[in-house]
Amino acid sequence: MLVTIATLSPTYTLMVEGALTQRNRERVLSGDPVYKDVDDMVKSYQEYEGNDKGMSREEAEDAVCDPALLNSTLASEVLEPSLESRWVHLPVQDSGRRAT
Repeated sequence: MLVTIATLSPTYTLMVEGALTQRNRERVLSGDPVYKDVDDMVKSYQEYEGNDKGMSREEAEDAVCDPALLNSTLASEVLEPSLESRWVHLPVQDSGRRAT
């Protein structure tokens, strides 16, 4: 059974939207335009790879909404916080030296 946007549960829809947000962050950092929404991401995927593979719209949606892809995308957000957040809570030790 193919996973399509129309068949997503509300919870899974939130996961897909979270993955879209993460993907857009990556695109901004690489200088690429962001996706307007999940539909835009599906269209881009179909144009980029799906048409060459002879994929239908539903198959492209299934590829974009793939649970393994979403889990890896969301896991990277949870398991790899920004460097800033890793260092914010470290205590600062006074070396005793003063600037002159």
